[in-house]
This record gives sequence, C-alpha cells and structure tokens, in this order.
Amino acid sequence: MKRFILLVVTAAFISSLLLMVGTSILDRVNAVSAANSVQALLVANSKLTDRSTASADLAEIAAAPLQPTLPLLDSPAVTSVSDLLANTAGFEGQFVTLSGKVTEAQEGLFFLNDGSGQILVSLANLSVQVQSGEKITVSGQIYLSQNSLELSACRMVSGQGTVIQLRSCDPMVDQTIETTSTLGASAMTVAQLINDPQTHYDQFFTINGLVTLLDDNEFLLNDGTGQILVDLDHDLLRILSLSNSQEITVTGKFEEDNAYLDLDACEIITDSGLVVSMSCTGNDDHR
Repeated sequence: MKRFILLVVTAAFISSLLLMVGTSILDRVNAVSAANSVQALLVANSKLTDRSTASADLAEIAAAPLQPTLPLLDSPAVTSVSDLLANTAGFEGQFVTLSGKVTEAQEGLFFLNDGSGQILVSLANLSVQVQSGEKITVSGQIYLSQNSLELSACRMVSGQGTVIQLRSCDPMVDQTIETTSTLGASAMTVAQLINDPQTHYDQFFTINGLVTLLDDNEFLLNDGTGQILVDLDHDLLRILSLSNSQEITVTGKFEEDNAYLDLDACEIITDSGLVVSMSCTGNDDHR
C-alpha cells in the first residue's frame, strides 16, 4: 500500500515538473515569435518610409530643370600647359583638361594660352567656331605631332557656360555618331505642338528637322509635319555654324513670343554628331 502511494506521489511530481518545463518552453517560443513579428513590422515600416522618401525624391527630380548630361570626364582637374611641356612623354596619349585664352584661331585649329605656355588644339568638327581672345576650358587627348604637343579636343566649355561635345571623352566608348538628345526631353512633332499649344506651353521638347536660316539668332525647323521658329542664344549661334537644309535635332522650351510660337533652343545636335548644349533652366519666359 505504501509502495502504491509512493508511486502515485512520484507520478504527480513528474507531471507537475513536465507541465512547468512545457510552459516555460511555450513562453519562450511565444516571446521569440512576438519578437520576430515586431522585427517584421519594423522592417515593413522602414520599407514604407523608404518608399515614401523615394517617391518624394522622384517628385523632386521630376520638378528639377533639365541639365545637360553629356558624357564628360569624371571631375577633370585642370592641367597647366607648362606641366605638359615639362613631361611630354608622360602625358602623351593621356586625357587632360586645360583652361586659357584662344589665340591664332583658324578653321579646325587654334592655340590655347593659359599664361604658362600655349598648345595647339585641333577640333574634330569643323562646324565649331572659336574666336581669338575667347576664354574657354577644353578637354581632350594629348598627341605628339612633329615633336610638338597637340590636344585633340573632345569637349569645350565657353566662358558663358555653353558645353560643346565634339565626341566622347571616354576612349572605351564607341565613337558612333549620336543624334539623341542628352537632356531627356520628350520627342514631339511640330504638328502636335501647333495643334495644341496650350497643353505644351513652357515645357521642353525635342524635334528633329531641316534648317531654313532667317537671321542672326533665328531659323525655321521643318520636321515634315510643319515648321516652327527656333530662337537661338547668341553664344550657341556664335559657336555653331548652321546651313540651309541641314538636318539637326533641337531641344528647347516651347513658348509664345510676340504672338509667334517658337522653340527657345538650349541644345542642338548636328547630323555629324556635334552636341552644343546649355543648361535648360526654363527661367526665361518671353510670353
């Protein structure tokens, strides 16, 4: 009888012990599950916050003015001509950036003097015009020609900030002629603009067509659906030499100027791939 009672007490004790252990394990499992749920909620909230921030960033980017995104050298440091002349062998074949004043300009060639010396600069595109006395920044590749250094220009920036992209400044990039706008503006036909001007006022568009020269700072652009007046900034016109019936791609702001519909140009790409571009801020309103 005593043995039976002892067995019953022992069984009860073991059952109580197992119940306590099971309860402890269950509590730990629930705690871990709750912690994981909280962590998952925090991650989800973080993703929602990131998405909201990303949406805000995209909205800010969309509202920003168009800027040239030309294939430029990465943060080019300006080199002096005297450094080039002092280390001819070291700079041959290298891409450099120089800043100075144009001297002895002629078709496709000019000397650049930065105060420490001067170097011959050659232009791949003869339709680009520079003037003696003009201050410019030019990037390109150094060559040794007849025991003299020469810079084969790939990019220039005028004193007024106009960017002239003659070719890619990246030697690894295919030099295929590029006729696509670097500004990311929407392609449009002249007919679309003229038929619904109110919808398109003060927006930037890209149109490809043929040139009919008018005067010093204007020309007509005909894309086959109609023609529109294009207004050129003086610096663009001075640098770029256009001709009648030449095919070009123009990016600019669609405006009404003195009852005339026109495109205020900020970028022109010629049929030879020359890109001449300014910042399209959209601040000029002639209406």
